[in-house]
Amino acid sequence: MKIAIITNKLDRQGNITNGVRVHRAFSRLGHEASLVGHDDIYDGDVKKADLIIFMGTAIYPENLNQFKHVCELKNKGAITALWYFDACNPLSNYGGSAEKHRRINGVLNYIDYLFTTDHTYPWENEAKNYHHLLQGIDETEFAKEPDYNKKIYQVIYAGGLGGIFHYRDLEIEEIKKHFTIDIYSQRLGRRVYGGDMVAAYNGAQVAYVPGPPPGLSDKYWSNRVYLATATGAPCVVGYAKELEGHFKDNEEVLYYRNKNELINKIEYLDNNKSEAERIGEAGRKRTLKDHTYQRRVEAMLKIIYGD
Repeated sequence: MKIAIITNKLDRQGNITNGVRVHRAFSRLGHEASLVGHDDIYDGDVKKADLIIFMGTAIYPENLNQFKHVCELKNKGAITALWYFDACNPLSNYGGSAEKHRRINGVLNYIDYLFTTDHTYPWENEAKNYHHLLQGIDETEFAKEPDYNKKIYQVIYAGGLGGIFHYRDLEIEEIKKHFTIDIYSQRLGRRVYGGDMVAAYNGAQVAYVPGPPPGLSDKYWSNRVYLATATGAPCVVGYAKELEGHFKDNEEVLYYRNKNELINKIEYLDNNKSEAERIGEAGRKRTLKDHTYQRRVEAMLKIIYGD
């Protein structure tokens, strides 16, 4: 099958986007997949594609008009889909969700399928063929086996801080009272992603993975939980009910519901090295088996084309 994935190839920090990882997953499954930058939509890859997937950069204001152009260019019978990787609930104040909802709503007439990672809003009432489809990881970036003998810090955290993530700042301040912590955040001028996470997370005994922001239901969580577990680090994860179907409590991760539980579970893993290693290995195994982009795109193809 010929597939065109429309995306920026690099993010604003110069790292590859998840659209690139999605492209790799389709290619590994044997499809003729093409990456199409937003400046290249008039090339032959879009015109020849059987399936055209717009990624999140397609709803940037400067790219919204491209949905119409692609529909004019595509082959008769070609299917179009948008796969959006962020909160887009119009009833939420989280991260401009309402504005993102408005933009997506404005292009629904140009897509045959809508996929979002945010399951906190009944998109099925607005979009034909709406489906919830989560992010994942590129397993090749996490192929290196964890090294449990290089611990420098007790805890590691990578992700957003301040603003809508202020609750994380408060939890981190509590962690600092008890443990040493290594923090990666764009706000601090330190960023780690993809395969570089393995080396970074190998340097800490426990990974702190916060839960959903206040005001969002347990149907939305950060992709960081998959990235963190893929490194082999034992993860203490903010509880989200639907996440329990992805990772078993006390087996593949440890969930916490408040700051006291957070501290207690970090302490437990820090004091029980063999148990920490067991949980880290189990979480890694689960992610590399069930939460890769290859698994996600297989699910997408099954939804669109059936078995």
